[in-house]
Amino acid sequence: MKKILLGLCLVPLTAQAKLVLGEGEYRYGPDTSQNLACEFALDRAKENAVAKFVGEEIEVLAYQSCQNEDCQMQRDTYNEIRGAIKSILSTSKQVLEHPGYMSCQVTVRADVVQVINTINITLRENFFHLKHRDVVKFKGTINRRGYLTVFNLYGGTYTKLRSTILVDTNTEFVLPSETDTIKLQAVVPEGQSQSKEMVMFLFTEVPLELKSSYTAIEMRNLLSSLPYQHRKVVNRYVNIVK
Repeated sequence: MKKILLGLCLVPLTAQAKLVLGEGEYRYGPDTSQNLACEFALDRAKENAVAKFVGEEIEVLAYQSCQNEDCQMQRDTYNEIRGAIKSILSTSKQVLEHPGYMSCQVTVRADVVQVINTINITLRENFFHLKHRDVVKFKGTINRRGYLTVFNLYGGTYTKLRSTILVDTNTEFVLPSETDTIKLQAVVPEGQSQSKEMVMFLFTEVPLELKSSYTAIEMRNLLSSLPYQHRKVVNRYVNIVK
């Protein structure tokens, strides 16, 4: 098992609706058309309207980079807006000329709603404390039918532990499966007495074509691209000792 450290669970939001004014601006030059600039400004106005209502969730990805016993904490943060626009009631735009560039400013009056995440992952917490060479199994249930992938993180790289599995609603999953000939084993690096790690469980309602490994930035972009209400991430700390 490779070494990781990362901790955060996503929290469901409560659905409400409200009329909000959103504003967006996009600067452009001779290589960008006015129509395209105004489209970008409209997108920013929509994002601004959602952010004003639901706020921005700031996720912190913290991981430990180690060389022998020398470890340093690294943190990567990113914002995620968890809301949607039900309808746009009005739109206005204004094209402005500035020294050296033009800009398109768009204002929208939108009906905004928060997005609810009702996915629940229940894990059997039998892997918090492990010994060197222990065989590791992840077990639990999910209240949706979908696809579960488990990653670990070490040195800024997420590595997929095993293949993605299909999970049935409220039916216990076991990863690796009982028939899997390849086992997961907890390992303390040579020269160290213990290893503090974290495991990330990624559940999606639709199958994804996932790579075997991701950089921290790639994983951040992947999670941001998935609709919040249709995926769930749970991170758990693990401590391995000799």
